[in-house]
Amino acid sequence: MSEEKVSQRVILTFPKKVLSVPIFWSIPQKFKVVYNIRGASISDSKGMMALDLEGGAVEIERLVEYFRELGVNVDLSGDDLPDSLDPESAEN
Repeated sequence: MSEEKVSQRVILTFPKKVLSVPIFWSIPQKFKVVYNIRGASISDSKGMMALDLEGGAVEIERLVEYFRELGVNVDLSGDDLPDSLDPESAEN
């Protein structure tokens, strides 16, 4: 029996030390999670990214733990995009 799919929006904050690590390249090989990048902002010192994740709850938990092990801060409470990642607010 397959696990029920769930959706989760996450806001990731990347410290400078992981900005050059190809984190997203390995996700399809390691996790049964589909991700959609909703917004992103990267500078020389940090990066932020909003993702919509879809997959089994256990797989999403594994992916979140993977991000955290790499030093990425994961905010699971993000239903709305931060203004800095929202293209609608950037147009004004």
